[in-house]
Amino acid sequence: MRKRAALLSISLLCGLLVGYPGPVRAAGTPDIAMSVEAPEQILLGETVTVRLKATNAAGPDGYNTSYRMVVPAGFTVVPGSGTPLSPEVIDHSNGTKTLLWLNASDSLTGATSEVTVDLVAGSDTGPVTFQADAYTHDDARQVPQFNTWGNVVPGSYTGSDNGSDTVALVPFRITGDVRRPENEIPRGVQDFKTVVDLRVENNHIGSSSDLEIVDYLPASLEFLGCGDTDNSATGTEEYTGAGRIDSTPAPAMTNPCIAPSSVETVTEDPPGPLPHGVYTKITWDSAALTPTRANPGAGEDYTISYVTGVPRFANTDPGAPATANLDNNNGPSTIETTEQQVTNYVAATGTYSGTSHQADDEEILTLEDLSVQQTVSPGTIEQGGTSTWTLDLQVSEYTTSTADTVVEVTVPDGLEVDTNSLTDGGAAVVNGDGTTTITWNLGSTLAGNSTKQLTYQTITRNTYRGSGRPVLTGDSWTSDAKVTATLTDLNGETRTVRDESNTSQKADGASLTKEVAAPVSADGTCGDGSALSWE
Repeated sequence: MRKRAALLSISLLCGLLVGYPGPVRAAGTPDIAMSVEAPEQILLGETVTVRLKATNAAGPDGYNTSYRMVVPAGFTVVPGSGTPLSPEVIDHSNGTKTLLWLNASDSLTGATSEVTVDLVAGSDTGPVTFQADAYTHDDARQVPQFNTWGNVVPGSYTGSDNGSDTVALVPFRITGDVRRPENEIPRGVQDFKTVVDLRVENNHIGSSSDLEIVDYLPASLEFLGCGDTDNSATGTEEYTGAGRIDSTPAPAMTNPCIAPSSVETVTEDPPGPLPHGVYTKITWDSAALTPTRANPGAGEDYTISYVTGVPRFANTDPGAPATANLDNNNGPSTIETTEQQVTNYVAATGTYSGTSHQADDEEILTLEDLSVQQTVSPGTIEQGGTSTWTLDLQVSEYTTSTADTVVEVTVPDGLEVDTNSLTDGGAAVVNGDGTTTITWNLGSTLAGNSTKQLTYQTITRNTYRGSGRPVLTGDSWTSDAKVTATLTDLNGETRTVRDESNTSQKADGASLTKEVAAPVSADGTCGDGSALSWE
């Protein structure tokens, strides 16, 4: 028989249990919602964290919430892993495991509780599903019960829900990453060259071989190779005074920039989710990657980089050479009238254990003439703590001037703005709902083809202005920033453009460990509590 610890609250250790008629309960009391979160792709042999969450949106309060998850065959549990406690592991003859987190937390109204565990993936590729359940009780003195096989005992809970997450076990993985905050790329192939990183990660069990990488860059992005060349016709430039692409320095790259085996302007329907259209197809075959990168061993990973930029006009087919050549940029204007998004798609193909595999990734990018990104440090909430907020603004290379530029930030309730910290003439006004509005009227001072940074600081209050309640553990809030300006482009035309950015902070949750006290004395009396401690 499995031994289970009896989990009792301090009040019950010393209190008197009095019988009472049970309350009338609705179905699912409380009506919790369950979710399972795992990485979309897991490498063979990789250690990953799986997270289970239970949300009690409407109440009433739930107590002693317990979790159950079935782990697919092939996975192992990292010993001692798991929060807020390590799960009990029940092995089954078919290779699966049932994990139990008993009395992990309470599910209070409006709150989300969670448990985690670290797992090591097995050696077989393919899709697998994590299935999980959460059980809670509306009586603080009742804990959901499970039998020897890890199945819940009917009637031992009043609220429950289930969830699942299906993931792919893969031999290798590729990830594309554009080095621009919030994936916003200012227009300009001369002055806003942008680095793209392609990371390949191999599994932790065996080698892969004959890897090849193909990147489909949308027509409104120009492939600039390593950023230091221009294959446009001799003596030409994108616009008067622009200079050649190679007249401006290439951006710094921390990873190798490897010459592709081929670069083509194509009109086709690429693999994956991209629609039929014009693309720059960039290929690094096994020879271009070299044997070391084309045949990565167990646990190996590497990153290669290239440079891209947003030209004034999109690429058209044909275009030769297709690298850093503006001669075939005869397509639609890339000018920002509304938020313009494009998708970059990259795939890696190769062989693992004698079988061909493909991994892919897609990244959504935004092409901007005026953009703002807001960041905060630290990202956590602490009463009395000081936070520094930074606004980074960019105006595209193809914008000659700005007018009527206004930057506005809505600072959430719970924060006090340090007005002495406001840069560039910012002004703060406290609103009736407890929020604060900061406004910078920059007028025409934000130049075309430029960047600018604004900063301010806040102090976290002990209470919210609006409700008067304390700022608590687990609280979170979001600061909203926006910029609006009238831009004049290279053709002398004007238009109003805006951009937004949202940044959040979150307070750490409280941690409570429940333990069974040592046996009490024969007379059943309790101590004075002096031996109890909190962490």
